[in-house]
Amino acid sequence: MVIRRIGSQLHKAFQGPIAARILNSLAFYGGWTALLVFAAEGQPIKGLLILVVLIAIHFALSHQRIKDIIFFATVTLVGCLIDIGYLSAGVLSYASPNEWVDWLPPPWMVGVYLLFATAVDYSLFWMRAYPVAAAVLGAVGAMMSYAAGVRLGAAQFLLPDHLSLMIIGVVWFFFMPATCWYSAWLDKRT
Repeated sequence: MVIRRIGSQLHKAFQGPIAARILNSLAFYGGWTALLVFAAEGQPIKGLLILVVLIAIHFALSHQRIKDIIFFATVTLVGCLIDIGYLSAGVLSYASPNEWVDWLPPPWMVGVYLLFATAVDYSLFWMRAYPVAAAVLGAVGAMMSYAAGVRLGAAQFLLPDHLSLMIIGVVWFFFMPATCWYSAWLDKRT
């Protein structure tokens, strides 16, 4: 009974937009770090377990579960297609690669895209109103994220660093605003 009351109070506390955005931002960056660090250490399962907990918390607190499921699945799928392009073009390779199909991104990288999808409607929600800022910040943020992943040992650029980063930046220049647009479009449909 007490646990249920505490859970109910926590649910109410994090339903406010500011608290939800702060919690989402912490989950996104903490989850991203866990996924990359554990992948670099050859223990991607630990990062994926943390991801499962974070996604469960997200859905426990979400007020738009149907939209979240559709949006997360679509963004994660498109993200995987982007990574298939990176892998196929020889832009990069991953630590703890996919052991079943080498041309697919590893499961922990799929988790990174899933975490990114959770951030679009919450901690990055403001980008929906500013597509140019979304494009520029998406490009810069992606280049910084992939560069950090390489420094952590979770990935390796196969092309010269500047060329790999330029390719990633161009892709995300379009992917980020498209993702924001898709989120807004889904809001009208769900």
